Amino acid sequence: RPTKSPRTFFYLQAILHPHLPSPGPPATMSDLHFKATFNSDIRRFSIPSTPDAISALLSTVHALFSPEAPAAALAVRYVDDEGDLVSLRTQADLDEALRLVPPDPSKPIKLQVSLPAATPAPEPPRAAPAAAAAPQAPAAA
Repeated sequence: RPTKSPRTFFYLQAILHPHLPSPGPPATMSDLHFKATFNSDIRRFSIPSTPDAISALLSTVHALFSPEAPAAALAVRYVDDEGDLVSLRTQADLDEALRLVPPDPSKPIKLQVSLPAATPAPEPPRAAPAAAAAPQAPAAA
């Protein structure tokens, strides 16, 4: 009985289910596994563990949740060891997240994805109040 390689499996899956996105080859032990939530949409994905993994992470999140928006239009955060939401913007941020939440293929690193809060525009300075109307002469009696 011939065994099927992973490549054969993905090939057959693409032929039998062309409407489904191709998951690609199985994740390796050196991959980083994430579960990202944006509003009520939850996605799982893996990226290669590389010295510049933050670029792959941010571009994957952008492609999954907001492909039509500018790349900087999404904020990506993780929950740290103290329960705080911490932003992921640089490779140093990701390195710290991996130090605090060690990668485990059975437990993906959970991410919160959101649109950044709009910074309110500063209010223009208010004009000085108009001078009080000139007092009217007392009515003649």
